[in-house]
Amino acid sequence: MSEIKHTSGPWQWDDDEVWQEGYDTEQHAPWLVGPEGERILTGRIHCLSESDSRLIAAAPELLEALQWMNNLWQCTCALNGWEPEHAREYERAKEVLAKATGSQP
Repeated sequence: MSEIKHTSGPWQWDDDEVWQEGYDTEQHAPWLVGPEGERILTGRIHCLSESDSRLIAAAPELLEALQWMNNLWQCTCALNGWEPEHAREYERAKEVLAKATGSQP
């Protein structure tokens, strides 16, 4: 697996109400923080839904899971043979990982 260049997870919002209607970003600018409380994202942020808020906070864990699954997929398919749809989805996952990590697919 490639070296981690982003702030490791888990990430969380410093205010669980960042997504709620009526959240006043003029009064409180929420922070997305890492496991040691280090700031990852700050400013006048207002997620429009709780699901978007959770997705953003889960980003490092999603990335790690996709990396592990893609490596396992590659090993399994190398041993058992590549079906066309497996190869397509493996390449798609590689492209998403490259986008997320800023590397070449």
